[in-house]
Amino acid sequence: MFGCDVDRLRYLSALLLGVFFTQALFSSDIIDLVQRGKSTRTLKDGDNHGFQEWLKAFNMMTFPPLFFFAALFYTDVASTVLVYLYYQLFVNRLMVNEENVRKEVIQVGLGLATLLFRQTNVFWVAVFPAGLAIIQGANTCSPDRPPTITGRQSFVQVVQQAWNDSIVYDPPVAEAWLDDYVKAGLSIGIVAGLNMGSIVSRLYPSLMILNAFIAFVAWNGGIVLGMTFILVSFKPSILITFE
Repeated sequence: MFGCDVDRLRYLSALLLGVFFTQALFSSDIIDLVQRGKSTRTLKDGDNHGFQEWLKAFNMMTFPPLFFFAALFYTDVASTVLVYLYYQLFVNRLMVNEENVRKEVIQVGLGLATLLFRQTNVFWVAVFPAGLAIIQGANTCSPDRPPTITGRQSFVQVVQQAWNDSIVYDPPVAEAWLDDYVKAGLSIGIVAGLNMGSIVSRLYPSLMILNAFIAFVAWNGGIVLGMTFILVSFKPSILITFE
């Protein structure tokens, strides 16, 4: 797009850093929704970009590893931008709880595109979102679920509440002991298993990406994934591959 000399190639990373700043600024409402734990958005969300929002976006943009690689022609910035765009679409779909085929197709496409820059992005666009979707889906299976469960409960009580009322055991992290993590995982597994239809409807974008990644690894015979350019000289015996 800009040519292939060093300066113009590096302009691409700088341009993407600006895109990241813009996305971080105008999607700050989604980040706040996650932090506040709200399940729905209001029309006023995202209308006011005050000093705190600008400062938050600036801090994200100037995160040292990200900002440093914006001066180089390297994949870090592009990878981060695509993962952030994916996460933005994922959280928007999760919090608003709407079915939109166009957004879901874009979400899957972005997830697959992130794998061309980092193979480890499969965790951020498939495994991690799937875990969040399972937990969020399990939490919404019981409309009468209390906001927090006070007091320590036995394994029997946790299992009974999960089985009978689809209640997820979810104590505050600051008050949780080691066995509370086991109880929480057990209750989430029970509630998710009893409400599999509702859970799977939230999982299929992540499942599609994960299955595509596994299929590629099986076909390729290894985990190396990326854009490969092959230059063949006039002599068939010489083959140079750049990855």
